[in-house]
Amino acid sequence: MKVLWLSPTLNHYKAKFLSKLQKDYPLDITVLAGTGREGQGDPDRNDEATFNLIQLPVKKKDFGFSAKVRAELKSAIGNYDWIMIPKENKNLLLFVSALWFRFVAGSRGKKTRFFSYNHHLTLDGPRKAGLLNRLITQFYYSRLDRVVFYTEIGCQRMIGGGFISKGKAFWANNTIDTDEINCNYTFCLPEQAQPTILFIGRLVERKRLPILLEYFNELKKRVELKNLKLIVIGDGPQSQIVEEASRNDSNIEWKGAITDESLIAPLMSRASIVFIPGHSGLSVNHALCYGRPFVTFGNIHQPPEIDYVRDGEIGLILKGNSQENIDRIARLLVNFDPELYNSCYAAGKALSVDSWCQRVYKALQ
Repeated sequence: MKVLWLSPTLNHYKAKFLSKLQKDYPLDITVLAGTGREGQGDPDRNDEATFNLIQLPVKKKDFGFSAKVRAELKSAIGNYDWIMIPKENKNLLLFVSALWFRFVAGSRGKKTRFFSYNHHLTLDGPRKAGLLNRLITQFYYSRLDRVVFYTEIGCQRMIGGGFISKGKAFWANNTIDTDEINCNYTFCLPEQAQPTILFIGRLVERKRLPILLEYFNELKKRVELKNLKLIVIGDGPQSQIVEEASRNDSNIEWKGAITDESLIAPLMSRASIVFIPGHSGLSVNHALCYGRPFVTFGNIHQPPEIDYVRDGEIGLILKGNSQENIDRIARLLVNFDPELYNSCYAAGKALSVDSWCQRVYKALQ
């Protein structure tokens, strides 16, 4: 089965997953990739991919409007069984073009079907989808042959809301390279006497780094948390905020961008919790796969991975005022509970890359 996977940004996680998908299943995968995001703290990709790669000099923001991408897509019709086109509003022109290319190709193009791997439509909260977004989404869903959602909960929401028929809706938990974690990490409890907060992700505005530092400083004022430490893994446009804070406070360690799990594992082993005040994403998976509670905010727009966090069971989804939120985090740090870490680790086991590959392949059968 031949698959063309369109990827405006081919990051190191995606490259590893697609390589494993091709290795473990009877798929011949070609990735049509852009150059991604420049200057946004994305780590370099290790090019050990086993799939075919067509690299175009097109930035992520221009990918959906690029004549180069449309030309490659036109030539692909009829040569692939499946083409994955990300369901995003900015890719609408690209998707309509693909439908037109298939129509013009006639019998030659009938072999090719389209699918998307994406998050579900946000139906509530501060950034719920407006009318235009809903209409565009329904257009995609009605003409895509398959839609694979990031989470099972998101898939069921779209089916239950009447946005997509059950027959074309699938899900595959968005995840990280759990194989690499398993090679470098054996589950362990953090050191009870040394409470530690860990942040992992790009240092960009939507991560809300000032709140991370504000909460850290407030928590240190508690007698039982006076030796609290903060480890920051990541780089990006707001790195100066963390750099300055680490210069002024020896309890803050800034490690820069790290993607090698052999280097991440000893830092995660020290962490009592993983705290991302803003946009969470795959940092949820990173925390749970290491058996660490995940803490974030629930009254802001969050990506679908937030569905993996069960508030009060394997982490905290904060919705109170600052004092209430800090009190909840303090209790989590002070009241050491081995069963909490065991529960987090069990939840992380369900987010394996093997499961992702299996479910993506199932959707294409």
